[in-house]
Amino acid sequence: MAIAEVDQALAGLDADHGEIAANLAELQDDPGVRFLDGVPPTGVSAARYGRAYELLHSAPCDLAVATRAVAEFQRAITEKTARP
Repeated sequence: MAIAEVDQALAGLDADHGEIAANLAELQDDPGVRFLDGVPPTGVSAARYGRAYELLHSAPCDLAVATRAVAEFQRAITEKTARP
């Protein structure tokens, strides 16, 4: 792999990292998440949150898979808080 290719790959990973960080910040500010802060997730929500956490804290981190896991968790939280 040439140095230019390595630099390009690293730039792509850096961009992915920024996107994940932005998604996590957005998730943290979500009213549904704030509402559920004192209540531990159960069932599907707990499984999705655990998966996202595991993926984000593994080395090396597969950013694309971790991003999808965070998005799935966001959807689960949104669905849970949207129910009457």
